[in-house]
Amino acid sequence: MNSFFRSALCACCLAMPLAHAQLVPGNKPPTALEGIPAAGSRCDGDKGESTTGTAKSTTLREYPTGNVANFGCAIDADRLQSMLPSPDIMLADLRAPSAFAVFHIFPAVNVSPSVLANRSYWRNKRLVLIGDGKGEHELYVQCARLKRQGYAGVYVLRGGIAQWHAHGLPLYGRAPALATQIRLSATELWQETHNPRNLVLLDASLSSLVKTLPATRAIPASTPDAIVGALGARDRRNASATAIILVTAAQFDDDRIVELSQAVRPIPLLIHSGSADEYHKQLALQQAVWKTHEQGPRTPRCGN
Repeated sequence: MNSFFRSALCACCLAMPLAHAQLVPGNKPPTALEGIPAAGSRCDGDKGESTTGTAKSTTLREYPTGNVANFGCAIDADRLQSMLPSPDIMLADLRAPSAFAVFHIFPAVNVSPSVLANRSYWRNKRLVLIGDGKGEHELYVQCARLKRQGYAGVYVLRGGIAQWHAHGLPLYGRAPALATQIRLSATELWQETHNPRNLVLLDASLSSLVKTLPATRAIPASTPDAIVGALGARDRRNASATAIILVTAAQFDDDRIVELSQAVRPIPLLIHSGSADEYHKQLALQQAVWKTHEQGPRTPRCGN
């Protein structure tokens, strides 16, 4: 008899007394099993209530404001280029490893924020945080946190690697089309419009989105002159906006994007392209996903 059948026979022999004890009327289960409810004999949550308690509102989540951000950490791509190469500068690329593997600024290293907190030998260097240019508020929060942890000098590359690319600066690897890097999905657009430091410009062709997107500034067309005019001389000089968010129905190629980016530099430019209907459909889909996550897993209905 081979080992497989010996193991199976032993398992059957061990299971028979317990099965007999459960099936024969009047027999009591072993002491070790007393007090344990039978599995599958009852069903809680007859109405399918959420196991996480009362479901939360299905409204979109607010932009995070609880953490302190240091916007004084920002440096533009031209300034960073002038600082390189230097042995006392460390470029920390915080993007996903898969994105870093495709292209990055040399000699950046790919790390996570949690790793930075434990690299004590970097604290005497000038540390530059690099992201993809979207949701950049979190990098300024991270910059403030690292300074509190003892880093001598921390900076954030304004606009991330997308703006480095838009300025025609050297990259290691093969970068995707610039239009892909700076394009915002509907969800990303919603989040960026809730960052009070961003300047959101809405093309006249999408005027129906005025009530949906907060604090937008209308422009007659998606041209360099119209964008610069909306930005204003004072904002342009102080470069107070974290980013310019252009909402337009037009589709731009890389040459056009570079032209628009050059017109507003050093302020980063992000673009959402598409119709108002497309925006509402994508956002509704995201709302459904968030609603499902907030409700949590449901218990099965009795009888199913």
